[in-house]
Amino acid sequence: MLFLGACADIVADTPATLQAERQMYIAEATSIAREAEILGQEVAATAAAAATYVAQMEAINDQLVATLRVADPPPARRGVGGGASALGSAPPGDVTAITGERFGGFSGTAASTRESDGCITEPQQAFAADVGRVYAGVEAFDIRAGVTMGVEWYYEGQTVWTETFTLDQPETQICLWFYIDPSLLDLREGRWSVQLFADNIAVMAPMAFTIGTVAGDTME
Repeated sequence: MLFLGACADIVADTPATLQAERQMYIAEATSIAREAEILGQEVAATAAAAATYVAQMEAINDQLVATLRVADPPPARRGVGGGASALGSAPPGDVTAITGERFGGFSGTAASTRESDGCITEPQQAFAADVGRVYAGVEAFDIRAGVTMGVEWYYEGQTVWTETFTLDQPETQICLWFYIDPSLLDLREGRWSVQLFADNIAVMAPMAFTIGTVAGDTME
């Protein structure tokens, strides 16, 4: 009888035990879910803070870049324009061969270049005393990538400005130009000339021009 009573107690307690365990599991699951929710909120807050930080850093970087550009603007004293379809026909005979490159065609000094391709179309050798800009340009043919174009400007026989830039891609036909203006140097009245180079080799004879009235010149 005692044994049967004990068994009855065990059977009677089993549902209660299962219920208690179930409640414990539910409580643990609820706790885990809450902790996961809190963790998710913390992660979301951290991600938002990180995104805000990145945005702030990008804004600061943009400001620094803008400041550097103002303090040290790009040269922008050279030009590359046009292509085979935009320029003239076959290259003229008066060109210089430099490891395959040829130069000539639309070349000379001018107060402006053609906007569509950068070519010199109205060369001139005399400029007013208040000229705003003087261009020196040349048309190049079969020019390879990596060629370093250079220019030297002379005033009364003395070098007053030099500059170079390197082509980053090959071109079959292209106009290249440099310029000087009062922001770079004093465009004084007198006799000037300019020499263009490719890889330190002169591509043509120096181009002479005058600014303002030059003593000894005959006025027509």
